[in-house]
Amino acid sequence: MPILRRYLAVQVLLPALLALAVLTVVGLVYYANRFLAEAVSEQLPMARVAAMTLLKLGILMDTLIPAATALGVAIGLGRLQARRELIATAALGHDRSSLLTALLLPVLLLSLATAALANGFRPWAYQSLYQLQVQTRAELGLAKVQPGRFETVARDWVVFAGSRDGDRLGEIMVHRRFSGWELLLRGDRMTESIEADGSRRLLLDGDVRVYRLHDRGQREAIGRFQRFSLDYLPPAVPERTRLRRAEPFSLLWRSDDPYHRAELQWRLIAPLSALVLAMAAFLMARIDPRRGQAMRIVSISLVVVLWFSLLSVLINWIEARLWPTWPGALALPIVAAALATLRLRQLDRQPGPLP
Repeated sequence: MPILRRYLAVQVLLPALLALAVLTVVGLVYYANRFLAEAVSEQLPMARVAAMTLLKLGILMDTLIPAATALGVAIGLGRLQARRELIATAALGHDRSSLLTALLLPVLLLSLATAALANGFRPWAYQSLYQLQVQTRAELGLAKVQPGRFETVARDWVVFAGSRDGDRLGEIMVHRRFSGWELLLRGDRMTESIEADGSRRLLLDGDVRVYRLHDRGQREAIGRFQRFSLDYLPPAVPERTRLRRAEPFSLLWRSDDPYHRAELQWRLIAPLSALVLAMAAFLMARIDPRRGQAMRIVSISLVVVLWFSLLSVLINWIEARLWPTWPGALALPIVAAALATLRLRQLDRQPGPLP
């Protein structure tokens, strides 16, 4: 029996690791494209882009590992069923509970890995990511503008200055592109002001001309002013919302703040998600010969998406005080466990190792 358990565990663990590798590559490509676009628009150094990409990818792992666990269970059991190996195990007297026991080891290993990432790596990664974002934000603004050069001072904002005197730019042009049109400003002088909330405002004076440029090539003069101001860099993420993800587990456990309770429940539910989704994959493991295994993989993928969507909604409701902190988001795995138990009791009356 131990040999059989190890064999079944390997048949599930290998597809789970393969699925995790594929999902990791997809996440890596997504974040690399996102931060490379910011690197081009905001002139970020490539080392910082690589660090931010890897940090975001590591943070995503507490979602990717449970998803890969569900896919591993589905693919592994599907292959065993296609090769008639589950029928052989049933003929040897191994029932559904024996199969569940064999699957417990790889699922627990992946669940523990998720717990380590959610409660150890996640706070450190968010803290490091916030430090990089603060450093990047400090480098934005008019301080980087050199006379005679076009400079991107924030995303989608381009500034040209003919001269510079300290913090004041002269003979300036400001450009930003919107959907279907572009904004163009010309003026004699320009400075910036940093507001209390961290947002930044452009202050233009001296014969300021404002134009709207249409994609069809038309130019529309909006107005001419002696002084003109506009916001170009939004405020930073509020400290309370931003830093909660970087707080240690002990502080979250002692706090009654809804933001802290929401973050705590995410870290608790992340490893439970691997167990819940693995059970869902087991209950959906039987292959319909008329549809094949691909349709079952799609169905399980939809269950994974639905699970994390509902979890995110409950977390947001807790933060907004629209959902009680107890049971809070833990209601989701509690309900899932109750439904799975009820389904397994119904299946006890049916023969065979699969539902």
